[in-house]
Amino acid sequence: MKKTITILFLFICPVLFAQNPVVDSLALLLKNAPYDTLKLRLLVELSEACDEADILKYATPAVTLANELLTKTPNPNAKYKKGLLSKKAVALNNIGYIYQQQGQVKEALDYYGQSLTIQQEINDKPGMATIFNNIGTIYRSRGQVKEALDYYNRSLKICEEINDKRGVAGLLNNMGSIYKDQEQIKEALDYYNQSLKTYQGINEMLGIAVVLNNIGLIYKSQNQLKDALDYFSKGLKIQQQINDKQGIANALNNIGATYQQKQQLNEALNYYNQSLKIQQEINDKEGISVSFNCLGYIYFKQKNNALALTYATKSLVLAKEIGYVQRICNAENLLSKIDSAKGNGMGALMHYKQYITYRDSIVNTENRKASIQKQLQYEFEKKELATKAAQDKLDTLHAQEKQKQRIIMYAIIGLLLLVIVFAMFMYTRFRITKRQKIIIEKQKQLVDKAYDQLHEKNKEVMDSIRYAKRIQNALITPEKYISNSLNKLMNKK
Repeated sequence: MKKTITILFLFICPVLFAQNPVVDSLALLLKNAPYDTLKLRLLVELSEACDEADILKYATPAVTLANELLTKTPNPNAKYKKGLLSKKAVALNNIGYIYQQQGQVKEALDYYGQSLTIQQEINDKPGMATIFNNIGTIYRSRGQVKEALDYYNRSLKICEEINDKRGVAGLLNNMGSIYKDQEQIKEALDYYNQSLKTYQGINEMLGIAVVLNNIGLIYKSQNQLKDALDYFSKGLKIQQQINDKQGIANALNNIGATYQQKQQLNEALNYYNQSLKIQQEINDKEGISVSFNCLGYIYFKQKNNALALTYATKSLVLAKEIGYVQRICNAENLLSKIDSAKGNGMGALMHYKQYITYRDSIVNTENRKASIQKQLQYEFEKKELATKAAQDKLDTLHAQEKQKQRIIMYAIIGLLLLVIVFAMFMYTRFRITKRQKIIIEKQKQLVDKAYDQLHEKNKEVMDSIRYAKRIQNALITPEKYISNSLNKLMNKK
């Protein structure tokens, strides 16, 4: 799974899972890999499956090995070359992901750019969607809303094209966070709910947890604190089940912020400290900056200006190091309040001016226009796609109907041809039969004539025989006369 970024409003939340149980097996296979292409594949798989702390350990040598293999084979076949480039692109993306998590934005963009160039060359659409999303998240964190929305939309188009529902859900969530930044609550909730529905449809638990937290933040911003805590708690429960440490830290921080809003400062302090401990453990610099600022605000509310200043300053330094505008803005705002409370008017004014500058760079008319334009563009393109899909469906049905009509027509023609052939066969048989009947009639007449002639001849023969017999009878003395004559002679004696 390529490393991709899904925004939780207070933090950047990577779509990662707990340590894969096969990491040790992959590492053993890598150690004994008999050839380089297998070694490269295992390195990339390990960079995908391992904890964040070990990603560079596997991704960096993967890039080096891919370059060596590409150099060794000057004219590789297309399939082999594409396989090497694909693995190199994944490794570059994962390196960029780590730099992004560490707040090294320049390096992250450089690696993302290298990965994107390869993915465009080999037409790896899922890879391009991932990179566009991750770059969009960097621009969003730097307050460059127009650029962020542009990259999110480019990623979203690809995900919809390839039917990547998980990717679509993540991007809808990220776009919702853009509108949350712009204080466009209705639009933000709309995108979050679309994202949640999509995640639920594919049973993506981590994504569900992220969006639940983001919806909770919407309710928190509307002072609907009971609903906010309900959503945060649901999200936290899921993140604990899947052992998503960064997600757990985010949820704890959000719950702390809600208790802070309820003026239950000790509860808030407890949750912030729990969150900070996890963020330091996983080296989440943006999360640490946020927690420092939250702790500073609690101490400020408790009149402990020294501790408040310490944490606010740490937050500002770290926020500037990673270049995340929203975090700089929050830290400058808190420092302005602390200096004002301490009677340091010049310091308060200086920090307040910085706060206004950074705030206006995030929420301004141009960004609002850009976000509205992108929303309208997305809705238009979505409707256009729906219309195209409906038209395609109608075209398909029409084509199927035409095909059906053609089949029926061909069947009728075939049947007619069969009938014609059968009729011709029957007609031919009829003619043959008729000729045979005529021949038989003629032969019968000949036989009858021969029979009559034979009968006549037989009659003539019989008549001749009878005539001859009469003549014979007339010439021969009758036997009775002879007998009588003999008897007379005998008596005379």
